[in-house]
Parts: sequence; C-alpha cells; structure tokens
Amino acid sequence: MTAFDFLSALESLFCITLCAKAFVPSSQNNNARMHPRNPFNGKQPDYKSLAAKYQFFAKHYRFNKESKKYEIKYTDPEAVISLNRALLKEFLGIEWLIPNHRLCSPVANRLNYVLWVQDLLKLNKPRGEQKIIGIDIGTGANCIYPLLLAKLEPSWRIIGTDIDNEALEWAQKNVRANSFENRIEIRKVQPETRLIGALKGTDGNLAFCMCNPPFFSSALDIKQNKDATCMGTKTEMICEGGEEKFVAGIVKDSCKLRNRIRWYTTMLGRKSSVKPTLRLLREAGVKNVVTMSFLQGRTTRWGVGWCFEDERIQDAAIRTAVNRQVAMGNQKAKKLQGRGSDQTQIFRVPLEENSSSSVIRPRLVDLVNDWKRRG
Repeated sequence: MTAFDFLSALESLFCITLCAKAFVPSSQNNNARMHPRNPFNGKQPDYKSLAAKYQFFAKHYRFNKESKKYEIKYTDPEAVISLNRALLKEFLGIEWLIPNHRLCSPVANRLNYVLWVQDLLKLNKPRGEQKIIGIDIGTGANCIYPLLLAKLEPSWRIIGTDIDNEALEWAQKNVRANSFENRIEIRKVQPETRLIGALKGTDGNLAFCMCNPPFFSSALDIKQNKDATCMGTKTEMICEGGEEKFVAGIVKDSCKLRNRIRWYTTMLGRKSSVKPTLRLLREAGVKNVVTMSFLQGRTTRWGVGWCFEDERIQDAAIRTAVNRQVAMGNQKAKKLQGRGSDQTQIFRVPLEENSSSSVIRPRLVDLVNDWKRRG
C-alpha cells in the first residue's frame, strides 16, 4: 500500500466514523433546525395575522375548497413576493419590493446564511476596533443580504454588485426605502467579474464576501430540474458552467486577494457542488475551510467558507457548530461538547451531513508527516 492509499483509507475511516457519531437525523420540518438566532427557528409564521395586518398579502391568503384550509399559492410569484414582503416588514422592519419576474429569496433561509457569516467573523476577530465592510456578489433586485446585514449590524457597511441594470435599479430602490444610502453601496460590474474588478482601492480590507450564485448552466438545465419552480431572469438563474464555475471564479480571485478579505463565503444550491468547491480550495492550499447546511422547510442549501490565515481555526468553527447543535437540543452534541479537548483535537469535523473529507485531509497529512519525522 502506498502512502497515498494509506492516507486516503485513513481519511475515509475517520470521516465515516466521526460523521456517523455526530450526524443529526433529518426531519420533514427543517424549521426546527435553523440557526438558533433565526426568528423563524421552530416557528411557523401566523399567516392569518399577517393577512389581517397587510392588505397586499391578504389578497393572496385564500380559502382552498379542496384542502378546506386558508393558504397561499406558492406557484404564484406575486403571492410569494407578498409573503416575503410581509415577513420582512413584520419581523425585521424592512421595506422591500421587487417585480414579479425577479428571483424571490426566502427570508428565513437567507437569514441562516447571514447569521452564519456573523458567527464566522467571531472565530478570528482581530484585536481592537475594526470597521466591518462586506461585499455581496450578485446582489440582485432583492438586495436581500445587504438589507438584512444593515438591519442586524448597524455599524457595518455593505457593497452589493450586479451586472443587470434593472436589478441595480430595484436594489437602489430597496436601499432608499430603508434609508440605508450611507451604509449600502450598489455597484455595476462586468459579467465575468467576481471580486477583482468589483473592489476599489479606497475600500481597504474587507471582513467578508457573500454570494448566492446562479444555480443553472442553461435553460435546459432548469427544465430538467424538478425543483426549479421559482421565477427569475436569465442573469439571476443561469451562467455558463452553473454555480460550480461561478464559485470557481471566486476561489481564483481569493487566491490573489488572500488576506484582503478575512472570510470568503458562498452559498450553493446543489450538494453535488460542495465537493468540487472543496477540492479547488484544497488544490489551492487553503487550510482554513468550513461548511454549513442552511435549512428551511424541505429546502436545504449549503455554505462554504474559507480564509487565508496561517493559524488553523477549524477547531473554533467546530466548537461553534457543536454549540449551535446544543442550542437546538441535540443530545449527541451535548455529549460531544462535554468531552475533553484532548480527545477531539485532531479529527474534529463539522456536525453537518455535508461534511467533506477534504476539510480534514490537511490534519491527516500533518499527522502522517509527524509520524514520518518520528521515524
């Protein structure tokens, strides 16, 4: 057996064993598995109360003779937009509106991503005061991430980029509707631009980047996807090579920018895109990589984050994941939290079903090299 074969076998063994011990069983209702700080965690919004309060939503909340229940038609773009508009207004005090043909981002799931970014920034927070600036790649007409961040973090400044004139116009409208002109800046970029070309010299160092990339590679790709029932324009939903190639561009730019941005992050719509992204990061020599699942209802999205600091911070990321699971009442996570650090120091992995062996491979490489040095 070669050293490579031994390393791969050892990696698979530890990854399978630890993931089996730390796996959180899935359920039909993922709302109970949202981020602990998400106001929708374990809760179903009271549509009846929303309809009584917001007329624009009331007209979509109707009695269904077949189910004999009041409900909204989720295949109607205007109804879905009205629901998200009411939720943003009721729970976060955000004024928001987009055209019916534009991509409508589910509020609860997008909040999961935003709250995760907040957690990441706490893992390697610099000493002293530091101005927090972030960038949202492809902010869209909804401008949802900058709006959520500006509301949750009053001192942060956010840059939103897009290539589409209509999207930029509506994003600006949403910024103005919430009086965030001094905190959110919307920039037009070229179609091939990810980070390099979007940033200005006056921006200085950034704390994070976010992205919800176009999922699909073609219109045919959308038709073949049974779950693709959402509305959206071509620029919002389609790019050459799909989300894998789009995110590969972010990885490429990050390898040039390196520590100019503390945390690079992206959301992925397909689980199959996670491993190729992690592989790119491993090939680029990035040692600090974390992953997360964003859960809402029957929908799951995946997050990948990485940074270029020399010090490994996976342990801190995993402690955060464990604490999150504890907050959600997971008994296995509570047992893991109570173990001594000497028992879990080397082979810690995130408590997520999308954990990848590529995240822990650098640890195994270090271990094998250490054995070799000891003779």
